[in-house]
Amino acid sequence: MNERLTGEIWIGGAIKPDQAPQLCAAIRSQQLSLEWGDAPFEPHDAEQLLEGLDDLGRISVLHFCNDQANWGQFAELEEFLRQQGLPYARLTGSSDCYDGALVEFRPGRELVILTTNANGRPVAEMEIVEKAWFLLKEARQSLRQGKNALSQLDQATELLASALPSELPPLAPFRIEG
Repeated sequence: MNERLTGEIWIGGAIKPDQAPQLCAAIRSQQLSLEWGDAPFEPHDAEQLLEGLDDLGRISVLHFCNDQANWGQFAELEEFLRQQGLPYARLTGSSDCYDGALVEFRPGRELVILTTNANGRPVAEMEIVEKAWFLLKEARQSLRQGKNALSQLDQATELLASALPSELPPLAPFRIEG
């Protein structure tokens, strides 16, 4: 069974001109659009590929979307990007039955997969947050009583750190070398 979910992807990094046709083919295979609800974008060369550039903060990256993506993912494209060492971020929308996900790839790093809410924002496990909150309250009480609270603060810090992904560098601007 396939579930159709929304998905969008931002691609950064540098490719060589001879890689552009392969990247174009991977994009075409996923039925990606430049805007939600638009017809699929079908680039065939480097020049057409650059039509997919979009501003992400202060940098330009390729940005595509599909409101009916298989599981909200772009398997062929993402595999190509990982093989070529091109960084990307993919956001899969949630549905009544499935949580959303933010997937981040940077060359030389583990793939980061975060559960997201309906607005695409990463969420933390409530159990971890509650345990950390309890430890912080204990630490506060200890400090009020003039006791050492370092152990509780260390435990709370470790719990909260476990709920956070490893720090990733931002996406590099997309460019075609040469």
